Amino acid sequence: MKKFFLVSVIAVSILILFASCNSEKGYTIEGKISGGAEGKMVYLCTADNPFNLTPFDSTVIHNGRFKFSGELPHPERYVIKIFPNDNRGNMENNGYVFRPIVPLFVSGGKITVEAHIDSIPSKMSIIDGFSYDYSKVKIAGQPEMMQYMEYITRKNVFVNRINEAYQIYMDWYKNEEENNSKLADLDMIGIAKRNAVEYAINFIEQHKNDMISAVVFSDNLIDMTAGDIDRVIKTLPQEIKDHPLMKEALDKALEVHRTAVGSAFADYMLHDKDGNDVRLSDHAGKGRHVLLDFWASWCYPCRADIPHLKKIYELYHQDGFDIISISIDEDKNNWLKALAKEQMPWLQVSSDLKALDELSKLYNFTGIPTCIFIAPDGVIIDCDMRGPFLVKKMIELYGNKFDK
Repeated sequence: MKKFFLVSVIAVSILILFASCNSEKGYTIEGKISGGAEGKMVYLCTADNPFNLTPFDSTVIHNGRFKFSGELPHPERYVIKIFPNDNRGNMENNGYVFRPIVPLFVSGGKITVEAHIDSIPSKMSIIDGFSYDYSKVKIAGQPEMMQYMEYITRKNVFVNRINEAYQIYMDWYKNEEENNSKLADLDMIGIAKRNAVEYAINFIEQHKNDMISAVVFSDNLIDMTAGDIDRVIKTLPQEIKDHPLMKEALDKALEVHRTAVGSAFADYMLHDKDGNDVRLSDHAGKGRHVLLDFWASWCYPCRADIPHLKKIYELYHQDGFDIISISIDEDKNNWLKALAKEQMPWLQVSSDLKALDELSKLYNFTGIPTCIFIAPDGVIIDCDMRGPFLVKKMIELYGNKFDK
């Protein structure tokens, strides 16, 4: 009888522990906003898309304070968004509206936010986890939130270095003919981006048992190589991999891995202007370097790059360099008119309108122009091979023919 009672107590204890680990956690977010914020609306939003925040709770600042509370099944990234006026849309006469926001990582418990309304950063692009200035906002509370702030604050240093390095790109682009001798300086961009990725991976390894690692992993996937992704996945404990937030990051990682630097190119069926089938594998991975150029007739930067691509193609095609321009035009006639005007001497193909979303997910691009460089053996070398970066790569592979 005693043995039965003891076993029962242990069983019940295990069930309670299991239930508590899988139950929703309560959270409270309390804000104190000064500077004439009285009566302003505050929204609590999900942060899946920095330009499409989805509000799910709202309140009004009263006596300089606001409060949100609720339950969540797992840690999540939220954003507090304050509306200084009555406009709830995204546009005004002067263009897109940027409103004060505070990104948070909520995992249960209490978070406090204190700031002057005029000091709260308002750029929506900062929600990507790379460049929010938390020095303008005083936050206290959950350890996971403190880890999130630590990560972003340190990440800002690397982002500033990347921005400084990109200024060299802009200087080169404006004075291309005079600056071929300065192409070596472009290494600064690659080094800065590489250092940022290494920091993110090291952070994940140090916090591999914390759910904040899922957010950091997801935020940095776009700049990770296939080897980086493998390294992160290998270091994560299985119990963290099974968590919903990490599962979402891992699903995204597997998509990125398919066409990340270091992976073999992904084959795809396209069509030429006459409607004939063209597979990427008919041309890529056949012993020549191949540039996949994703573009459209309506894309001004794409069209502006064409003379530059023509020059490179003329100089290096005979050495083993090919281009495949892949149009994402929705209107075939517009595509054909652009081809007739631009007279590009390399392979021109188009994706079906219905397959556009599938193709963009396959090659992980959300905007054009996107230029992916493939080695003769079919392995992806780079996913942003445009302008001076392509010039530099051509010189490295085949020698400098531009001075001639």
